[in-house]
Amino acid sequence: MADHVWTVLCKDFVIDSTSQNVTIFQTLEQIALVRDAEVADQLPDKIQMDFVLLTLWTRSQRDVPESFKMRYVFKGADGKEIGSQEFSIDLTKYVRHRVFARLQGISFVGFGRYTFVVQKQSESGRWVKVAVVPLEVELGNSGETIQ
Repeated sequence: MADHVWTVLCKDFVIDSTSQNVTIFQTLEQIALVRDAEVADQLPDKIQMDFVLLTLWTRSQRDVPESFKMRYVFKGADGKEIGSQEFSIDLTKYVRHRVFARLQGISFVGFGRYTFVVQKQSESGRWVKVAVVPLEVELGNSGETIQ
């Protein structure tokens, strides 16, 4: 079965048309929600922010073509699933395959650690976790720098 190489949560990326190498912009580990004083006591339904979850897969054996399904499962700070996306991966023609999910926001279910779970479907049909990418969502103050 194919190998998961890496998954990154970022603001954006570009792929060089000549080399096919990827450049990743602003990897995300945490974000701070800053509230104006007049709405400080109100919590949003959604975190309005564009970002990309980018994953690289390779063949397990370079000369053996393969294909499979993978998915991203998005979990809120409470650990409950708030969404998912499924993709078909075709490594029959090329030895590498990148998958990206462009998100324009996620449901807000409270402050804390949100996770993006990367899974691939086994030959028996079972979903197997291959990576977890965390995103800390904190309450920030205007002008505050997050460490």
